[in-house]
Parts: sequence; structure tokens; C-alpha cells
Amino acid sequence: MMFKTLFCALLVTLFVTSCESKSEVGSGDGSPDTDTDGDTDGDTDSDSDGDTDSDGDTDTECAEIETEAENILEPVDIIIVVDNSGSMTAESGFTQTNLNSFSTQITSSGVDAHIVLISADTDQDPDEGICIAAPLGSGTCPNDTNLPNYLHVSQSVSSTDSLSQIINTHSQWQSMLRVGSHRHFIVISDDNSSDTAAWFTTELGTLGINNFIFHAITAPVDDITPICVVNPAAHQCCMLVLGIGICIAAGHGVVYEEIVTQTGGGWGDLCLQNFGPVFNQVALVATDVSLVCEWVIPDPPIGEVFVSNLVNVDYIDGSLQTHPIGYVASPGDCSTVTHGWYYDDPSDPTMIYVCPQTCDWIQLDPDAKIVIKFGCETEVAIPE
Repeated sequence: MMFKTLFCALLVTLFVTSCESKSEVGSGDGSPDTDTDGDTDGDTDSDSDGDTDSDGDTDTECAEIETEAENILEPVDIIIVVDNSGSMTAESGFTQTNLNSFSTQITSSGVDAHIVLISADTDQDPDEGICIAAPLGSGTCPNDTNLPNYLHVSQSVSSTDSLSQIINTHSQWQSMLRVGSHRHFIVISDDNSSDTAAWFTTELGTLGINNFIFHAITAPVDDITPICVVNPAAHQCCMLVLGIGICIAAGHGVVYEEIVTQTGGGWGDLCLQNFGPVFNQVALVATDVSLVCEWVIPDPPIGEVFVSNLVNVDYIDGSLQTHPIGYVASPGDCSTVTHGWYYDDPSDPTMIYVCPQTCDWIQLDPDAKIVIKFGCETEVAIPE
């Protein structure tokens, strides 16, 4: 998928005519089309060739009414987990600072983001508890939840259970996930996970979350306290506290790094307070926009009535070539055709969607336009 345009205007041309007579939008003859000629081909003549005249060919002409629809930012749902174990005391301050900066970055970008924080709050844990400040959070701590865009799941996260807490608290944050959203998980911990990468991806799959990107801000080494005591400058995970060298790494986050690699996410060095690579990557993906592959069916003009079997969809590419896209009855039929489109609910449609492979196809074209035609008999996609 290529994301080449930001906040582009997508031209959608709406053809709202019944092909022969724009005032004929329904029939009284019991047929499902829009006229009274007794057939069901959607035109106003008595033959069955599906066009708007009785000359025996299949030429169809429709008057055009044009409108513009702005492309929208694709939704992004982000679940952040913060380790609240005692070994995070030294890191909790700069973790809080960086989370606040990230929330400002996301909010100011105008991204359609839902953010969930899984962490103890300051009531549960005065030392390692985390809240997110305004404008994303409510401005208070605790009780910083600020719906609909931000939810704090107040759950203490121990040294090695960040992955299991994501699974265990799913019922508390699942309502923040939206259909078709990009899903990102970010774990901030100075230790490794007691759960495996395979277990985590399997458990997410049972919850219906199969496509996601995982990021981690973790320690790059195991506990090296003896080295830090001797020489606090020996490694980036060593820190001088009250004149004593300590190690702020409880364990090398190898499991988290494995999931990062598997999903193409970002990794940051917690010891170096290197939050930027992860937060910037998430923000960059969130602010990228592609052609949205779904459209709300607009209200027809005064005097017209929407008829679901009189709709067609064309893709016009950057060289102004027109590519008709045929109709399929359901998303499950997408695998049987080269390209297709379908309704959200065929019996009471409000949305038009294109099949996944069709979405990928048109998103390769930064100048793509989708034309939705109303008024002529729907062309069905031909199976492969």
C-alpha cells in the first residue's frame, strides 16, 4: 500500500438519473426496477437489454451530477503498556515526560487516533504510576481518561507480564478498536516478557486481532549491576544515583524485540531514553493517508429515490482511463473475482466498499478517482 497524498480531495461523481426520465424513480407494476414497463432491467423501455431505449443495443447514457468528497485520515488505534515494577522507578519520570510529548504530537497532527494506556495510575502506585496529560488526557491524575479518544485502563503491570496484561484486559479496551483501523501496540519495560512471542500473537488472533504492528522501548542488556557499580559510565544502562552506580535494566527485552521484527515495528533504547524512533514511526504511519476504500451512499436529490440495483462503480486512474468495477453480493465473494465492490448491508445499504484487492489496486495510484453511478442497472462482477 502506498501512502502518497495527505488530506487529498477525492472527486466522486454521482449519477442520479433513471437513464430515460429522471422523474421515474419507482414503479407500480410490482417489478423491482424504477419504471412501469413490466420488466426488471432498470430501464424505461419494454425490451430486456438493460439500456434506456428500445433500439436493441446496450448503450446507456446517464446524466451527471457532480459533488466532491474529501479523503479522510484512516483511523489508528494505539495500545500502550507501561511496566510499573519497582525497577522502573528511575525510568518512570522520563517515561511520563515522553508520553506527554507523544500525546501532544498525536493530538496536534489531527490524527483520528484512539489511544489506550494500560498502566497503574498514581493512586495505585505513587512511585511508578503513569497518567497522560492534556490535551489527550483529561488533565487530572488519576482519572485521566478522556473519551472518546483516550482510555486509561488502570492496571498494575509487573516486570514481565506486559503481554499477558494486554490479553487479560482486552474486555476493558476492546470498545476502543474500530473496524478497519490500523492497530499498534507499544510496550515500555526494562525487563523481558515471561510469555513468548508465539503465545502473544496466537492469543491476539483468538481475540480477532490478526493485523497489527508491535513496538517496544526496552533495555538492550540484562542486569549488569556489578559493572555499573565499578564504573557508572561503562554502559548506557548504568546510572549514578546518590553517588552509587546502578543498572536501570532488569532484563534484555528479547521477546519484545522478536515481535517488533516480526511485525515491522520500531524499537527504542529505554536506557538512552530513546522514545523518538517509536513515537515518530507511529505518528508518521498515523498521519499518512491513502484513498479510503469505503464511501457513504449520499442522499439522492429532491425527487429521486435510491434504488440499490441501479448503482455502478468506476475507478478512473491517473491517466483518465476508466475501469468499471463489478458488484459482488458479499465480502466473501471478493476471492472469486479480480475486482469488485459490495454493500455493507444489501437489504438496507448505507455504505459502498471495494474488495481488499481492489483497494490495494487503487491505492497504488495517488491520482485515483472513484465514480459512483446511480440510475442504471448494476453490472455484476464476472468470476475469475
